[in-house]
Amino acid sequence: MNFSRYAYRSHQTQILSEADLYALVEQARRLNALDGITGLLFRSGNYFFQIVEGGHDAIADLKLRLARDPRHQSIETLLDEEADGRLFLGWDMRLVENDSDVRAQAVASLISPRQLPANVALFLHMGAA
Repeated sequence: MNFSRYAYRSHQTQILSEADLYALVEQARRLNALDGITGLLFRSGNYFFQIVEGGHDAIADLKLRLARDPRHQSIETLLDEEADGRLFLGWDMRLVENDSDVRAQAVASLISPRQLPANVALFLHMGAA
């Protein structure tokens, strides 16, 4: 199958204002829609966590863009695997912030009937710090 799922954690190089964060999410939604990528962006304190899914080439291109993005550093791959279906069908990009009290169970219920990979669910449950 030509479908991938990728998750990472990174440290913000500067705290984004709310307006900058929403602009980032809107830009990601537009680009992801063009590339057939769906996913979730989670922010907690100074950390980003993102899980995305799409075609191998689209995810490979996204990884290169992420590595060059000056808004974050210290990218730590948490998941990089073949996928047999989407967890985030219809979500070009969804933003979840830690202070909204959304935890793994709530996120998992949003993407039901599929479940988040265990290491990703644990990360969301514990928070990004």
